[in-house]
Amino acid sequence: AAILGGEQAVVEARLLELGLEPANYNGGGQIVAAGSAAGIGDLQAAGPAGSRVIPLQVAGAFHTRYMAPAVSTLAQLRLGMRIE
Repeated sequence: AAILGGEQAVVEARLLELGLEPANYNGGGQIVAAGSAAGIGDLQAAGPAGSRVIPLQVAGAFHTRYMAPAVSTLAQLRLGMRIE
């Protein structure tokens, strides 16, 4: 979700409360939040003070810790190893 406006510290604190993380800091006071679908839903329902939350159509939380489990699989593929 894109968060437009609001103070950066307030936005970041709200993301932390919801178990989300900033995936990108865009110009013009926009922060893109990433994480679980439930967390993004909670963010949409109650966004940071002084901000507007806009849902984004994405395939996954690619810039977050949610991709960590894929690292070893991708490394094995890169090395031509058999994946169990």
